[in-house]
Amino acid sequence: MNKQDYIDGAESALLHTYNRFPLVIDHGDGVYLYDTDGKEYLDFAAGIAVQAFGYNNKEYNDALKAQIDKVMHTSNLYYNVPIMNAAKRVLNASRMNRVFLPTAVQRRSRVQSKRQKRCLHQRRTCRT
Repeated sequence: MNKQDYIDGAESALLHTYNRFPLVIDHGDGVYLYDTDGKEYLDFAAGIAVQAFGYNNKEYNDALKAQIDKVMHTSNLYYNVPIMNAAKRVLNASRMNRVFLPTAVQRRSRVQSKRQKRCLHQRRTCRT
């Protein structure tokens, strides 16, 4: 498939929530991304600061592959070894006493829960 075929396919299958650049990423290596035409780009966005380890990072890839075979995701309602190890590393690096590692869904749920509690306390109906 050529670049325009990928773009047309995406536009017909995905909700148009972003104005995307006319660029189709094929793969990454180190701090560079490569499009389907083989052109190299220096990645300044790092997945909008989500994945700033670079691409094709062997240590990260091996750790991720090993974790997939164990547990991919659990709630913060349970203790789990990876989150405890991550917390220790953040504490060591930050010199803080405690850390909270939330997810976007958990933050949204907490905000919604606080709104619901406030509405119940005020004895009125709220939209969430």
